[in-house]
Amino acid sequence: MGFKSLTEFNVALVAKQCWRLITRPQCLLAQVLKARYYPNDNLLNANLGSNPSYVWRSIWNAKGLIEKGRGWRIDNGQHINIWNEPWLSGPSGGFLKNQAINCNYTLVSDLIDNTSGTWKIANLELIFDEEHVRKICAISLANAGLTDEVI
Repeated sequence: MGFKSLTEFNVALVAKQCWRLITRPQCLLAQVLKARYYPNDNLLNANLGSNPSYVWRSIWNAKGLIEKGRGWRIDNGQHINIWNEPWLSGPSGGFLKNQAINCNYTLVSDLIDNTSGTWKIANLELIFDEEHVRKICAISLANAGLTDEVI
C-alpha cells in the first residue's frame, strides 16, 4: 500500500472499518456502537465519551481521516445541512466558508425545486456569491428517488 509507518497503516485499516460503519449502519457492529456511543446522532458527530473501549477509541481517532475525504451525493437534499456538511467540492473541503448564514435556508432541499428536480437559482443568488452559485449549479442532482448518500 505504500505506507512507511505501521501507525499510518493501522489508521488506514481502522478508517476503512469506520467507512463501513457509515455506509452500512444496519450491520451488527454499527448498531452496537451506535447504541453505546452515539444513540441520538451519527458516527461522524459522535463524541469519544467517558471510558471508551479500545475499539471505539480507535474508530473515533480514525474518523478524522474519513471527514477529510467525504462528500455527498445529492438527491433530494433533505439530509444535508448547507452550513455544516461538506457538500461542495473544492479546496475548502466541501464546506461553505465565509458565508453569512441565512437561517431561512438550512438544508440543501431548500435550494432544490422538487417538481423540476433543478436548483432554485433565485434562492442561490440571494444566499451565495457568484462563484458558489456556479459551483452549486454544476452539481447534478440524482433525481432517481434515492436518498442523499455520504460518498
